[in-house]
Amino acid sequence: MKKIILNRVLKQSPNYRKYFAMVSDKDYSRVNKYNWSVAQNCGIYYALGYIDGKMISMHIFIMGRKGIDHKDNNGLNNQRGNLRLANVVENGANRKLNLNSKSGYKGVSWKARESKWSAKIQHNGIPIYLGLFADKHKAAKAYNDMALRLNGKFAKLNNTHAIDKACELYGRGE
Repeated sequence: MKKIILNRVLKQSPNYRKYFAMVSDKDYSRVNKYNWSVAQNCGIYYALGYIDGKMISMHIFIMGRKGIDHKDNNGLNNQRGNLRLANVVENGANRKLNLNSKSGYKGVSWKARESKWSAKIQHNGIPIYLGLFADKHKAAKAYNDMALRLNGKFAKLNNTHAIDKACELYGRGE
């Protein structure tokens, strides 16, 4: 693994921080010929560069095509082992938890009218309702089960260890 220093420096706090992208050793010499910058999209940072007058993402440049997913959701980790081909649905299935989540779990939201937690997932642009739950941890497990069935290796799951621990602590195990 080699690091490519990105030219643009962002100010996120009183301390300036330099960003870098990680690439596989075999891609380093080809990628390092160009100047790369950092850009943010939906809370994820990506390396972007201009090649032959066109802006391109580093992961697309490395793989030679569009439709690439970062397994670990780190848009600056462009090592080949972290990149995989993915269609739009598969890439969407690998999204992280929404930053404004009230439940702390992907696919789980509070329904005040019912005073229960709702679980749902989206697949091929269609929302799938998974039910209402008195316990948000069980709603998160329902989401995980369906995410695995629908999305397989692309499923971004809720932390089941944390769910199991919470169920154990609060006496809500299955």
